[in-house]
Amino acid sequence: PADARLMSQHDVSHMRLIGPEGVEKVVPLIQLGLCIARTPRPMLGRAYSSHELGAELTSRYAGYEAECVEVVLLDVHNEIIAYEPLFIGGFSECPVYSSRVFQLAVKFGAHGIVLAHNHPTGKWRPSKADLQFCQKLRRAAGLLNLDLVDFLVIGSRGYYSWRENTPNVQGPATMQTRIG
Repeated sequence: PADARLMSQHDVSHMRLIGPEGVEKVVPLIQLGLCIARTPRPMLGRAYSSHELGAELTSRYAGYEAECVEVVLLDVHNEIIAYEPLFIGGFSECPVYSSRVFQLAVKFGAHGIVLAHNHPTGKWRPSKADLQFCQKLRRAAGLLNLDLVDFLVIGSRGYYSWRENTPNVQGPATMQTRIG
């Protein structure tokens, strides 16, 4: 058969490279491969709080000498679907295009996004440009029915969370209200 998943032991035994004596060794391997292929993809963790994600990304970015931007894509339960690196810049800036952020969110079927980037200087205070871009992302995410769950700036010893530092954030559910 054209589809290896439909092969019987008889089909396998008649393969020229295996022969009847190799069937006993090959069939269990095919069955194992089928089990692996049918296994749901593992989640990459959770983003139940900015603190957990900020701490993880702080250690991930330790020692980076260039500014890097990545998006963390979340499902409806804040389970991480993917970490996707987006852009790499210089020591003090990195060009970012919101269209790429949302292209990935749609591709992966994400419900929410966390945009994170590091400051190679080690300081985690957001720049004026960071905060303006965050607002731009928030408005655009709302138009696409996506939740901008957080916007993180990662420094050498800590992080800034837009969600934690912005009083009365309005919009779709925050991390804390989506637990469970």
